[in-house]
Amino acid sequence: MFRKISLPVVFILVLGIGILTPLFPAGAQEIAAPLYQVVSPVRENPKSDGVVVRSAEVRLASDLFALGAKTDRDPLCFPTFSGDVFGEVSWEREHGSGTFSVAGALTGENSGHFILTVHAGHVTISVHDTKRGWLRVSNSPEGYVLEEIDETARPECGACRHPEAFRVSGGQPAAIRGKADKEDPAIIDVMVVYTPASRTLAGSTAAMETMILNAVDMANVSYANSLIPLTLTAVQMAEVDYVEDYQLALALAKLTFDNDGVMDEVHDLRDAHEADMVSLIASGGDVAGIGWILTALDATMAQRAFSITTYYSLGSLTFPHELGHNMGCDHDQENITADGYRLFSYARGWRFYGAEDSKLYRTVMSYAPGTRIPYFSNPDINYKGTPTGVPVGLPDEAHCALTITQSAPYLAQNRPQIAEGETEGEAPVVYEGYYCELLGGIYTNELLRSLLPPFAIALFDLLDPETADLNGGADPETMTFNGNGMLDCGYELGVFRRILDTETLDLSSTGGVQYEQVYEANRNNRLQLVADIGASNAAIVNGIAPGLLEVAAAYITLGDEGSTGFIVGLMDIINEVQYVGDLNLALYVRLPEFLSAEGDADGDGATNREEYEAYYQYGPDAYVTYALNPSVFPGSTGSGQAIILGSQKVKEGDAVTLSAFLSYMVGTVTIAWYKDGVVLEGQAGTEYHISNVTPDDAGEYQLLVTDESKGLYESPPFVLEVITEASMPVSSIVALGLLTLVLPWFGGRRRKPVRG
Repeated sequence: MFRKISLPVVFILVLGIGILTPLFPAGAQEIAAPLYQVVSPVRENPKSDGVVVRSAEVRLASDLFALGAKTDRDPLCFPTFSGDVFGEVSWEREHGSGTFSVAGALTGENSGHFILTVHAGHVTISVHDTKRGWLRVSNSPEGYVLEEIDETARPECGACRHPEAFRVSGGQPAAIRGKADKEDPAIIDVMVVYTPASRTLAGSTAAMETMILNAVDMANVSYANSLIPLTLTAVQMAEVDYVEDYQLALALAKLTFDNDGVMDEVHDLRDAHEADMVSLIASGGDVAGIGWILTALDATMAQRAFSITTYYSLGSLTFPHELGHNMGCDHDQENITADGYRLFSYARGWRFYGAEDSKLYRTVMSYAPGTRIPYFSNPDINYKGTPTGVPVGLPDEAHCALTITQSAPYLAQNRPQIAEGETEGEAPVVYEGYYCELLGGIYTNELLRSLLPPFAIALFDLLDPETADLNGGADPETMTFNGNGMLDCGYELGVFRRILDTETLDLSSTGGVQYEQVYEANRNNRLQLVADIGASNAAIVNGIAPGLLEVAAAYITLGDEGSTGFIVGLMDIINEVQYVGDLNLALYVRLPEFLSAEGDADGDGATNREEYEAYYQYGPDAYVTYALNPSVFPGSTGSGQAIILGSQKVKEGDAVTLSAFLSYMVGTVTIAWYKDGVVLEGQAGTEYHISNVTPDDAGEYQLLVTDESKGLYESPPFVLEVITEASMPVSSIVALGLLTLVLPWFGGRRRKPVRG
């Protein structure tokens, strides 16, 4: 529940809800009782030691917890390390029995804002004073402390370090053109989880929750000030078992992606509580906070609604800043993440000088310098006599308030939603073969597609496993990736995978490849990729695009210039978006003499390309088998013969056995059965039995047989026709039954097939 406080007297512009609020006479400040008292010596900390500049223990006033029940309040008095400051309540929110927040502007000679939250017998107070900086009163393991926190001790945000997304548009989504109805604001449910280390710093679970509610309501104050019709609700607060990573980019990847073995319970909690957004409170990190930037109002936005805020940034504007990224906003123009990485062209922060005091100010999404204020950029709202944004359409357009107004109704529908992996309509395509599955997962990855900049979409479309041929030469500048004439997934990479799956493979006697060579090269190359781009970036890539690094290592191991060039070109494109590193090719192991198109995997004298051209028509399994069989090569001849014997017309529901009749074979034979050009998996014997014939069994069957004479034999097509009862006249059914009884008495004994 929100309540706006209005009192008569003199008016000034304040931060609470973006309206004129009363200024109490200076004399009234003298009678205001302090909300807490400093009860210990002040501890000064060198700036290099951390984010806390100075601190002292405090004792809370006994009537502080009753503030939520009061309708007429005296000005609030906040002791600091250099005198008291006063504030006037102009905004409040009740969260339930005994839980509330009040906020407003500092008064008198002081300029700034405050927010105070009470929850479960605990208190968090944040005071932002343009003269004294940021002060916070909160619980700790030693009791309540007053801390002066240096907001510049760490970089403010890590969003600029990651390839977040694309699709900048100057327009508005058709479904919500214009301003939303302020009488019917959007409600976004956020789930906030925290680490054990953060809870330890707070001193207790209740104290941690109080700080979270304080941060949530700091965001709500910012929305109210900016006339954004949005309410943020903490739908769930919970501790998550996570040993923190100092690099918040890595932590964000682990938080965001499911089934990676880290914080997976967060996703179950999110679904259970139907949270639209998720935020993690970490005890520390290399930046104050980090979050994915929303760039498209599509099905993937729920997957990007994750952010992190550090413990010593709670109570500042970092929490609403990171959520602002999730809502589509970027930094100010001078600190833009990357050109084009925001929801709309005007979705950016703004810095300005106040006309009333000539001081530099910055909105929620903006970087230093300037005093940060709880306003999102909005050209229709003034602060200190100056607009806080720039109208849409002007060169420096900055209107995050409009952006959030537009995105919030969509984000508010992130949960509940269709369970992950489910789709409406067509079933997902299933790609057969190890690397086909990996590449297919990348190709159908809607999150990854949404994160790519526009110029890289053309490359993304080339990854279709059924047609992918990417390793014939690349020119990243023109986004040109040529093929070498051999399909990649089931064929070139299929040979590679078959080797890795066959630990006993050793074709060295014929000059071919060995398992150990390929295994060690692939292992080296996978590790080297991680070394080249860094463990943090590798974790993000594995989270966003599972299998991409494994596919990249495989292409490099193939070894020819085309295969390696494809990955180098791919890295060039990634570095254009966000620099992650360069490949040190001298440290990779490449095996083109065995694995490239012009190599010879089995040492039979025929190149892989020649075998591909000879056996492509039989499918990937046949090609892979013969590319690794030195006894079979294009042009090999023999005197054998293979045919299929059996009934060519079979009644639906009956059984039928098709037999391979083999003659003039030398030594051990291998048999593959095909139906309509597709290999029948698991069928390698001399008989193919169907116990209950259905219409789907009708078709053209063939054999592909090899023997030790290096012969490759293809049987003539055998057409099986299935006769259904519905299509047969009664007389035909009777005749077929009689024929079945009579036939065994004619034709003599059938020659027994030769078994391999």
